[in-house]
Amino acid sequence: MVDRYELMSPEDYESLPLDAEEAFAEADRICLNKMALLIDQNSSQDFDELVRTNYVSTMIGLANVCGLSSIIAAEPDHHGYDTFQRFSIAVKKETARIRFKNRGRAKEKSVLLTDNAKFKIKHYIDRLRSSIEDSDFSDEKKKSLLTSLSDFEEELNKPRFSYAVGFIILVTLAQTVGAMTTIFADGGTAITNILKIIGKDIETETHAALRLSSQTKALPPPIRQNNETPSRGATEENPIRDKIDEEIPF
Repeated sequence: MVDRYELMSPEDYESLPLDAEEAFAEADRICLNKMALLIDQNSSQDFDELVRTNYVSTMIGLANVCGLSSIIAAEPDHHGYDTFQRFSIAVKKETARIRFKNRGRAKEKSVLLTDNAKFKIKHYIDRLRSSIEDSDFSDEKKKSLLTSLSDFEEELNKPRFSYAVGFIILVTLAQTVGAMTTIFADGGTAITNILKIIGKDIETETHAALRLSSQTKALPPPIRQNNETPSRGATEENPIRDKIDEEIPF
């Protein structure tokens, strides 16, 4: 029964970012995605309450580790949908603050993938999706894995691919479907090939940035033309004045 409403697996915890606040925000995203898979119109009220309670317990535990006092203070003193909603709003406010504060980091950990790279990656995503659908995993496990694939594809379609986010999703997938990916023995597993493609574009972009930086540093200083106004403090040549100065004996 515990596995049915588990929101954070050991693999999920291992995949979280090292930064405490970013880990909290990412854990919230994982939990909400899994809650959306577990709670539907066919689930019982008792089961729904159990899942929500698990979410509150998970986020409070992480908030204590991360030192997020606003979340700790919002811990419900009793169970109920209204109290859960108030707690959810408090978590949303905190994750929004974290995402906004760290918005610049995402750009630093992103890459502009070429169209060819995206095409190849989507090919491997389709192969993974087909394999998951044809696997003997439970329906809940299939939904969770397919949701992760959709999250990865959504990130892939952005102007710049965040490999900080994408790699977390790929690692989670690799840990979950490790035994299944042996069908991609031709040229390596699908996930390994995706990582190689992304890594190649990251390397290309990094080298290009380094070349541009070195070229900028190597530029010679600008040469002042004869008709340019001299800068303040500079002495402009004047043949008549110079001749007078030479004839003054003191």
